[in-house]
Order: sequence, then structure tokens, then C-alpha cells
Amino acid sequence: MLSLTLLLALVFGLLLTRYVEREERAVLTIEAVELASEIEQRMNASEALLRAAATAFAFVPRIDADFFSSYFKGLQLDVASRGMIAMGWTAPVGHDRLHELESMMRSEGDDDFFTWPVTSEKQIYPVLYMEPQSPANHAAIGFNAYSDPARRAAMVRAFDAGTPRATAPTVLRQEGGATELTGFLVYAPVHDATSSGRREAPSRGSFKGFIFGVFEAEDLIRNSISAEQ
Repeated sequence: MLSLTLLLALVFGLLLTRYVEREERAVLTIEAVELASEIEQRMNASEALLRAAATAFAFVPRIDADFFSSYFKGLQLDVASRGMIAMGWTAPVGHDRLHELESMMRSEGDDDFFTWPVTSEKQIYPVLYMEPQSPANHAAIGFNAYSDPARRAAMVRAFDAGTPRATAPTVLRQEGGATELTGFLVYAPVHDATSSGRREAPSRGSFKGFIFGVFEAEDLIRNSISAEQ
């Protein structure tokens, strides 16, 4: 997950303007460490949530809109309380199956679904589902996560490690307006556990996709500040 160094850097940047004029460096350092600890606890809770989701999804033959929505609602979870602004699902698809995917998504009710941008990789990773449902989250549907170097690097590391991995800071696709939001995502790999060979080590052949959490950096820090006060 996020390193303590990155946590401190995020927190320090937000707190700097609060104390720099008064040169209260000691206070700044103490608050930064305390907030980093609060954020780390939230991130650990989010990682556990994503791990549990990955395990549950492994035993579902097909992830579709109804299942994803029902699973999220069944959590009865305020994602903001964990620092997340959204949860999503992405799965690999080859260029030769893009038309089939778009037809399937439209049959599930997403009439304007399309994949963007379409890149030259053998497989792309469009965002298929996002919760909670909102215009801002819907703006990310269809986005090819593999087209972004930060997302791609995290997905590769998560697949190789078999555990959740976070991106470097990147522009989020939930902005829905002129102001770009900076944050990060955490990807948890999901492997098929429904086949007869589910006791074997996870492989590329059993790979289904990624369940992921979306975190808006400043929102995460501000919520952590509120929790500390």
C-alpha cells in the first residue's frame, strides 16, 4: 500500500500552509505524523475491504452490473468513511471483442457505453462498473485504465504480487467538471475460483480482472483531519 513517506508527503503539503507563517515546525511535524497514522489505518481498512471483495468475486462465474451493484449495496458501507470516493471493476478485453463487450454493456442498461481511449495493447482494461452510482462516477465508465501509466504500473504490480497495490498520484476520472482531481487507486486482482483447478496457484489463465478503490487525496486527508479533531 502507500508508504509512510508518501503519506507524510501528502499530509505535509496540506498542513504546510497552516503553520509555515508561524514557523511552528515542531507542531507541523507532530500533526503530520499523527495524520499519516490515521490515513494508514484507513488505507489498511480499505485494503481489507478490497481483499474480501476479491475473494468473493473469485467464486462468481460472471461479474455483471446487477451483481456489482448488489454486492456494494450489501456492504451497507459509506465509502467516504474509509477514504474512498468509489469502488469499481475492470476486466481485460481484446480488440477483437470490443464490439461484443459494448453490446453486452448496453444490454445491461448502459446505453451509451463505449471504450476510450483504444490503445495498441493486446488487451485493454475498460472500467465496467462503478459504485456508488453518480454522474461523476459514470464519467469514468468505459475509460481504458491501461492507457494511464500510473494505473497500468499498479495493475502489473498487483497481478505479479497477487495482492492490492496502489498507483502513484494521478488524475482521477470522476471529476465531471473543469477542475481535475488528483488522487490514487488501489487495485486488487481477482482470479477464477470456480473451476476444478482452483487449488492451483493463480495464473494468467485464471485471471478475471481487478476490483479497485478510488481515493481523492485531499478528501482523504481532510476526512482524516476531522477524525483526529
